[in-house]
Order: sequence, then structure tokens, then C-alpha cells
Amino acid sequence: MLEVKISIEAKGLEMAMLKLANSIMGGPGKLAVAEPKQVQVPVAEIASQPVREETKTVSEEVKPAEEKSATFIEVRAALAALSKSGKKAIAKKILQDFGYAKLSDANAKDYAEMLKKAEAV
Repeated sequence: MLEVKISIEAKGLEMAMLKLANSIMGGPGKLAVAEPKQVQVPVAEIASQPVREETKTVSEEVKPAEEKSATFIEVRAALAALSKSGKKAIAKKILQDFGYAKLSDANAKDYAEMLKKAEAV
């Protein structure tokens, strides 16, 4: 499980935004926004307020190291090599094990496993 915590502190952000707005509008007299007031709050009052903390949990399935994906051409070459070496029955059996009569019927998701079996022979 992956846990991500993001905490944002923006001390002085309001003042910075006002300064930016004033510079865009051509000066402080052009913008009808009041300057922020400094307010003194007793420390005990701040300490008694709950801290807002946001936590999101992101779950990821951990997959084993992905096998190299195989292409149609690689599988065809491996099966052809078996056929040429007199193991045509084994090549056919590999296709049948995956439910296919011929390689052109095969689903691309099965190529890697078919190639692995063909190379293991």
C-alpha cells in the first residue's frame, strides 16, 4: 500500500497575491481590495483547534517483474524452428494448449508464454 501525504503551508500567500494583483492592475490605488489585517489570537485558542490533515491512500497491485512481451513474428519464428527441427507435433501442441488451431488465431497476450514454451523445448 502506498501512502501519500501532502501538506501545504502558505504563509504570506494572501499578501503575495494582493501584491501581484496590484502590479497587474497598475498599482495599489486601482484595486478595490483591502489589505489584510494582523489579528492576534491567543496560542491556547490555536492549540485547541483541530489540525486539518488530508491523507490519501493509493493502492497499487505489485506485479512480478513483467516478462518481455513477445511479438507474432518472434512466436512464429520459434514455432517454425521447432517444425523444421522435426518437432512439428510439439509446435502444434503448444498452440493447442492455448486453445488455438493456428498461430494467426492466437491472442497477443499469449505470445510471451507461447514463446517461452517454444524456447524451452
